[in-house]
Amino acid sequence: MNAGADATAIRELALSFPDAREDHPFGPESHVFKVGGGSRMFAILGDGPPVVVTIKLTKEEREIALTFPFVSEAKYVGRYGWVTARIEDADCLQAALEWLRESYWLRAPENTREAAWA
Repeated sequence: MNAGADATAIRELALSFPDAREDHPFGPESHVFKVGGGSRMFAILGDGPPVVVTIKLTKEEREIALTFPFVSEAKYVGRYGWVTARIEDADCLQAALEWLRESYWLRAPENTREAAWA
């Protein structure tokens, strides 16, 4: 896998969502994606290697995701429903991109979600 290309795919998808923006509150190596005007995070990207992405999932989706060997409970925020996925191959990347969409949907304000899918 190409770590740079994987990180780029995640960043491009994250920034394609309405009202999404990138911030670096934890330093330049942690790319935090937020939605809305406040501090609502929906993903944290680490460029790696390996590339890792931390996302929020529903309880049901989190339980399924944690059965994969490349997914673990996120440090510090895991108790709030966040997981971290290591991007090891194309299948990991595709799963992470789907979870990124879900995380955005869960964290975006209702009016932003409505505008995104109108």
